[in-house]
Amino acid sequence: MGRLDEIVVTLSDLFDEYNNDDDKKKRLDKDEIGALLENEVNIDNFQIITKMLKQMDKNKDDELKLKEFGNAVTQLAILYYHRNKPGGEV
Repeated sequence: MGRLDEIVVTLSDLFDEYNNDDDKKKRLDKDEIGALLENEVNIDNFQIITKMLKQMDKNKDDELKLKEFGNAVTQLAILYYHRNKPGGEV
């Protein structure tokens, strides 16, 4: 399996792991998102991530569907990329 395949599988597994409610329609609620961020993200400024996640929650229901979660992870990858490049502070 290629590295990108592994990343996609890992993200899918993470989403399912933190989606604690089996009868839900595959969404992460506020508490689940908080637990995921606390346990899985090493970043010193949670205000940036919180703001970003609110922007990704397109229907403003305080939940992230898989598509919204994927968009949030993409934005997080961009944030990390720019922070690790010289002069690339976001």
